[in-house]
Amino acid sequence: MRFLPNTPPAEIYNGDPVDIMVEFSNKGTYDITNGQGYFYLTGFDDRYFPHLSYDNTRTFEAPGISEFNPYGDIYGTVSFREDRVEIPQEVPYFDQTFKVTACYYYETYATPKVCIDTDYTNTIQDKVCEVHDLSLAGGQGAPVAITRIEENIIGQRVQFKIFFKNLGGGEVFYKGSGPGGITNCHTDLLRDEYNKLSLEEARLAENTLTCKPDEIRLDERGEGYIYCYCETCLDFGENYETLLTLRLGYGYRDSIYTNMRIIRSIFV
Repeated sequence: MRFLPNTPPAEIYNGDPVDIMVEFSNKGTYDITNGQGYFYLTGFDDRYFPHLSYDNTRTFEAPGISEFNPYGDIYGTVSFREDRVEIPQEVPYFDQTFKVTACYYYETYATPKVCIDTDYTNTIQDKVCEVHDLSLAGGQGAPVAITRIEENIIGQRVQFKIFFKNLGGGEVFYKGSGPGGITNCHTDLLRDEYNKLSLEEARLAENTLTCKPDEIRLDERGEGYIYCYCETCLDFGENYETLLTLRLGYGYRDSIYTNMRIIRSIFV
């Protein structure tokens, strides 16, 4: 997202109106739909921007990359307006910073192909695959990426250690945070809700996996992992490839800033 040129301008005179416009697009694969995205305008002194003090929230939708939007170039805009800005008479000028924060829900979805090999005695001479760790380079078109998967098969148990990383420029937070979930992420998040996400789905073919720990936490580098396993998914002696389906859900927060100077004209 970005401020459109001259909205707000670098300088205005006391008594002038001010318009603030932000352009945004979704470069990922998940569609942000109604009720999943909010913009908040903050950083200014309410006394000099009385209308913006209560009219500072906008909802938004943003379609993700698709066949009809292959590069995420469908842009939207939100706007804010103060009809008249007034600063005290004794002040020759006054600088203000405007901060726009986007709070939105997002999902990461991946379906890597994995090898299932329970032929421990190597009776199958010409195997179709070998068990190995997977590196998912390039991400999945989402701020949080599934970066690596380590696989281990012991008896009837198949286990995956799944690694995540925040590759976006913003902050991850728990999707159920605060009194309104995604809403008010600029003010209402608790410390415990940062760098926390949910594993919404984990399946090996059609079998649901058990995953631990219950909460996924990212460390100070934005990295984390979870263990997922199944003890009844395999047939002894088989060797084949299948799909591992993974879906993460989380809140995400991005912010941008700009400055403006309000000048008291000597003729006023």
